Amino acid sequence: MSTITVQGMLPSEFISSYKTDLVFKQIKRYKDKINQEWDEVIHDFLKLDYETENLIYAFVSFVEQDIDIGQEFNHYCYRNDPKAIKKIECRICTIINPLVYLPVDKIGKGHKAICVLQFNPTTKERFQLPVIDGFHMNKNGNEVILFNE
Repeated sequence: MSTITVQGMLPSEFISSYKTDLVFKQIKRYKDKINQEWDEVIHDFLKLDYETENLIYAFVSFVEQDIDIGQEFNHYCYRNDPKAIKKIECRICTIINPLVYLPVDKIGKGHKAICVLQFNPTTKERFQLPVIDGFHMNKNGNEVILFNE
């Protein structure tokens, strides 16, 4: 079973700044280290339709296993109410490494990342999360645990 903890959503100011400025600065900064596989992941991110309502940017902790782009999840619960499991259809369409602020193809076990989660547009089920300024800033215990059974 693949499991991640979604801590909270990123502020809209950061998302706007990232998409229009920071990602391009980081591409230039790391251009000598970007191989073809990494370049493809970055370009896939740049092609995303940012205006769609079915995408959210979130602070995510990976606790149990490696997670790849495309990982799908079909259930969720709030950390403070783990028995109230609900169905959902979402997947990770981008993983952004918080050390280099560039999209990557996966995050290793025990690490954290910024993720763009994409919900199935025909599914009405969504979870609610606060906007937070960084990892581990959600102090209310209402983080979301996404998993795939």
